Order: sequence, then structure tokens, then C-alpha cells
Amino acid sequence: MTYDLIVIGSGPAGYVGAIRARQLGLQTAIVEMDKPGGVCLNVGCIPTKALIHKAKEFRAAEGLKKHGLQVDASRFDFSGVTQYAKTVSTKLSKSVAFLLKKAGVEAITGSAKFLSPTTVEVSRGEEKEVLTGKHFLIATGSRPKNLPGLSIDEERILSSTGALFLKQLPKKIAIIGAGAIGVEFAYIYRSFGSEVYLIEVMPRILPLEDSEAVETLTKQYIKQGIQVLTSTKVLQAEAIDEGMRLSIQKQDGEAETLIVDKVLLSVGRTINTDHLGLENIPLTTEKGFLSVNARYQTAVPHIYAAGDVIPTPLLAHVASEEAINAIESIVNPQKEPVDFSGLIPSCIYSDPELASFGEQEALLVKASRPFKKTVFPYRGIGKSVATDQPEGFIKLLSDPETEQVLGVTIVGAQATELIHETMLLKQTKQSIRTLAHMIHAHPTFSEGIMEVAKLALGEAINL
Repeated sequence: MTYDLIVIGSGPAGYVGAIRARQLGLQTAIVEMDKPGGVCLNVGCIPTKALIHKAKEFRAAEGLKKHGLQVDASRFDFSGVTQYAKTVSTKLSKSVAFLLKKAGVEAITGSAKFLSPTTVEVSRGEEKEVLTGKHFLIATGSRPKNLPGLSIDEERILSSTGALFLKQLPKKIAIIGAGAIGVEFAYIYRSFGSEVYLIEVMPRILPLEDSEAVETLTKQYIKQGIQVLTSTKVLQAEAIDEGMRLSIQKQDGEAETLIVDKVLLSVGRTINTDHLGLENIPLTTEKGFLSVNARYQTAVPHIYAAGDVIPTPLLAHVASEEAINAIESIVNPQKEPVDFSGLIPSCIYSDPELASFGEQEALLVKASRPFKKTVFPYRGIGKSVATDQPEGFIKLLSDPETEQVLGVTIVGAQATELIHETMLLKQTKQSIRTLAHMIHAHPTFSEGIMEVAKLALGEAINL
């Protein structure tokens, strides 16, 4: 059978692209070697957030001790927490399978490899099947990356996947790499009582985020008891009876030895393009990535790619939007490509949360571009004080002439939810006066968005 579209991979790019293709009338098949939903749903975004939810519940119970609540954690079962995360992922994976079936997408289990520009071979053990397609969408995602001398075995050296489903809470864990994954797991394990070492070779954690926001987050992490070791290199790792012995070198050159139960390696991702048979198309990659144009076409025009396999931010919401635009380009080649650069939210589900989009202050300064910086503290938001979450701020960068949003960074409670109101303002190219003069319910965290806009206009009330 010949399909209008064959999608390889069923993560946020693959399954979203397949469903959109069916909505637009394309006869579509999706090939997946594992469970529907990809890394994000099965071993990434979703189960991680489930663990964070339980970590917050655990910390909340501890917080009530000062009001007389006695918490007996002697029978606490960490495996129940990770089982909860697994149950959530399984439920949502089944939901994706249902959505694909409901849309009329033919789901095919197996590993796909291109035989030619129009055919793929799907392997299920010894069984093989050849599919023919008019168009293809490569959406095979990525997997955890190893380091020289540090290879993931999911016993002593964990990937984020292994860290999600541990049955026993480690007494001590070293997390190597302080990007989003490392920072989130540091919060999870520290919340449940592990001694956590967060190791980052760069001068600060979350090196791609706003420095002032990261400083606020770092102070809170240290306050929570997380050992934040920046400008620190791991020189050697050795398996011992007690777990792992790490030799590290700090910024001042001083060497130190850490002995931990587990090591979590979170230093980036390896792109899943190495077993696709790209040499038979032919397509080449650069550092594992496929090159695409503004319509997400590869060098072979009827083969598209989206998600982690192309050199754009490795985020689930980016992957989904890329896939939608790729599919719409197939159906309507004259459609103007969508440029959503500057409108991609970056969200770190730490405590406090950190969210941002658009221009960053440091880059605007470097480019000598005029901007107005306005910062409103969380302590000026009534609900943040009422709910004992006063740490953080909202930073608004705006154009001094047009009064339009250039970029926003929020560090504090519910930052990952609050960020979208300011994104809509930027996307519609409206003045910050729209936010400043829009009634916001009281008391809510979103009042902080209104307040930062008022402050930028010299109309602040609660500061």
C-alpha cells in the first residue's frame, strides 16, 4: 500500500504531525518501535512532572510541622512515587494510541529504515515489511548522551530514564550537568531527602537562562540543602562497593573526592538519526542533525523532519509546532512558512520555577540595542505572600519607543503558567499598556504580570 505520508516516530512531533495530516485528508501511517508518545510522554516531561508534583506534596507535609502536624516518614515508600509516575505515563501513552486510532492513522510497530527515497523497511524481529510513501516525516527524537569515561549503565550511572524509575531513594546522588533535566532532578531527589551534588562545568547552572533569575534559583537551591558545584569538572569516575567514587576539580583548582550511591548523567542528547538508512536516500547529517528549510523539508523535498532531529530547541512544544507546520506545507506548498523564533517559552520546573522567552538582557546589552528593563518582585504580589512563596521576580524587557515586549523572564511560583500572557502580547504586537490596564482577578499570581507592566509605565501601585 502507498501512503500519502509515513511518519517515523510517535513523540510530540510524530503523533501530532500524523493527526494533523489526517485532519487535512492525508492517508497516514506512523511507525514506532516503542510506546506511543516518545521520550517526553514515557520517560521525559510527563513522568518528571509527576515526580515533581509528589516532591511538592512531600515538602508541603514537612512544612506543616511548625503548625503541629506530626509526619511519620519511617514507612515512606519511594518506589510508590516512581510507580505513580510510571502509571501516569502509561495512561497518557494509551491516550495517544487512542487519539491516533480515532484520527484514522495506521499505527505500525517496528523499527523503520529507508531503502530508497520512497520506501522504508519496518523490522519487527525477524519479520520485515516494506512501506511506500509519497511523503515522509522523520521525527525519531533523541536519547541520553554519554561522556568519555562515564557510560550509562542504569545501575550506578543513570540516564534521566533510569533516574525516573528507581525503586530505592539514593542516600547520595551526584548529578552531572545542570541544564533543565539536572536542575529538576536535583529538586526531586533533595525533596525526598537525598544528599544532592549538582555539578556543572560552566560558571552557573542553567547557563542559557537569565543570570539574575538563575542567581535567585541558585540561592533557593542552596537554602534547600543542594550542593551546587559550578565551574567544576569531573576528572574521573570509578565504581566501588559503596557506589561511585568521583574525582572532581573545582574552579580554584582544588581536587576533591565524592562518594555517592548513584550518578545521574544529564549532559545533553544524542540524536536518533544513526539507524535510519539515510545513506540510501541519500541524506547527510551534521552532528547528528538533519538540515531543513523554513518548511521543514530536507534536501530530499518530499522528506520532512521535525523535533529533536533538527537543530532547533529540543523541546516537546517546539517539536509539535514544527510538525504541524511541516504537514501544512505538504498540503499547501504556497503557505507562508511560520516564523516563531522569539516566541518559544523555556520552562524549568524547579522550585522556584523559571520561565522565559524572547530577548535576554545580556544579549541586548551586547548588541547595544535600546531597551527598558522593569523588574517586579514576587513580594509585591499578595497571593505569593499569602501562600508563602515570596521568592522571585518578573523581568520585563520592552522597546522604549513602541512599548512592545522584547522578552520576559519569570522566576517564582507558577512561572511556567504565567509566561504565556506576555507571549500573547508579543505575538500580537500590542503595547504593554494592554496588560497594565486589563483587570486581573485578586488575589492571583497573574497580578504580577499586570504590575510589571504598570511599573514600566510609571503607574505601579503595589511597590
